[in-house]
Amino acid sequence: MSTINTPTFRVSYPNVFEAKMNDLSNQMEFSLEAIFDKDADLTPLKEVAQKALTDKFGHDKTTWPQGLRTPFKKQEMKAKTVNGKQVLPPPYEEGGIYLNLRNKQRPSVVDRGLNVIIDPSDFYAGCYAIASVNVYAYSKGGNSGVNFSLSNIQKVKDGDPLGGKTRPEDDFIAVATEKETSSSVDLFE
Repeated sequence: MSTINTPTFRVSYPNVFEAKMNDLSNQMEFSLEAIFDKDADLTPLKEVAQKALTDKFGHDKTTWPQGLRTPFKKQEMKAKTVNGKQVLPPPYEEGGIYLNLRNKQRPSVVDRGLNVIIDPSDFYAGCYAIASVNVYAYSKGGNSGVNFSLSNIQKVKDGDPLGGKTRPEDDFIAVATEKETSSSVDLFE
């Protein structure tokens, strides 16, 4: 297995602090969706994926299994019909790629300073991150292809939360406590 870092991506559907059931595999997994800007250079990821396929199935592509599955999903697949038109919900964009990254083992999540992030509210849908991923080719149960498993994650910056949920620090201002607002004047002098 080769390990490689992704380019920066927008985080969606983060389940990195607590495993959730994957209905397709029937296993508890940690996961996230990595949404890449349409201009992101995914060449290094594609090259290691190609190498994993060659290592698994050989150099003669005519002998490879038919219908190989790829982890590189087009963001257009997320389009929804609104008033008879296909519309991409933010932050998806035409020409962009996303990856579903999973692992049975919990990934470590750190901030820009490599401090471990413990509070799930600090790593949320909409923030930006990079991930170290392991590439592997597979042939199991009639399905063959290549995929990436999630290893570790580094949050690189905040972003607008996805899904309409706002952060408390964006909704409120700090309010002085009663003690801070009370006067130090003695009214009974």
